[in-house]
Amino acid sequence: MDTVTLTILALTGVQVAAYATCIGLARQLLPGAPDLYFAADAIYGLWYYPLVSVLASMSCWQLYSTVLTRWAGVTSETQLVGPLLVSRMVVHVPYLFLKGRKEDIQMRPMYLFHHFVVIAAYGLGAYRGKLHFWGAGFALCEWTNVFLTVIEIFACCEKRVRERWRLLYKWNSLFFGLSYCIVRLILLPVFFVWAIMDLCYRPEPMKIAIPAELCLYPLCELLIFGLSVRWSVPVIRGTIRTVFEIKDPARRLVNAAEVAVEAAAAVAVSGGPSDDSKRLPGERHKTQ
Repeated sequence: MDTVTLTILALTGVQVAAYATCIGLARQLLPGAPDLYFAADAIYGLWYYPLVSVLASMSCWQLYSTVLTRWAGVTSETQLVGPLLVSRMVVHVPYLFLKGRKEDIQMRPMYLFHHFVVIAAYGLGAYRGKLHFWGAGFALCEWTNVFLTVIEIFACCEKRVRERWRLLYKWNSLFFGLSYCIVRLILLPVFFVWAIMDLCYRPEPMKIAIPAELCLYPLCELLIFGLSVRWSVPVIRGTIRTVFEIKDPARRLVNAAEVAVEAAAAVAVSGGPSDDSKRLPGERHKTQ
């Protein structure tokens, strides 16, 4: 059995054990969560998203300098990023059917579509050892999920806990909004244009990449960017309302950012928002 397959299998086992642990932690620490498996997913993200984000950032820094490194370069970090993403998607596909929130059930088809695309794109990159720089560039989007996970944890906490840590919540919401704009709305198109310029002006990329990669990678990026643009307004609006405590701040501190939470979660999985995410915080409060 080759090294890539062994790595993916090993990481799959690790992530199964990690999810089992997080379910136990969620049951003990977040008994008031709207859904046990939603809470466990959020706890899981506290270690997973920072790890993937840091590895992706290191990979981009190490491989950006030349055409050959961007299209054929491999580092120890990129050899871990791909299998991490693939193994997590493999584990998370059946996990999706455990989550019982209305929003998660409605978005399940989009979650599944996203997961299978990630498995195909990053699995191909892991086995071929090509285009690791571009895969790492797409994975920079996980920086937004670092802060989104904290917001999800707050959504699982009691109101008194939310109010006690309101300053942390506000700062985290600020970084969530900033990371969303920087990574998803600025860096993604930069990476896309960069790749097009390499393809147009240098012969090496066409000799390195295969047709499947030349179709799959741009499709993934355009899909993520398009959805990011579509939901940028509710994300930014929800972040501003939370940070500046607009309109009855004592009552709506958490509710305001929930608009951003659900919209960003939809973008993160290449799906659409729930019906509740389209409402203003005041409207959401009236229906609860």
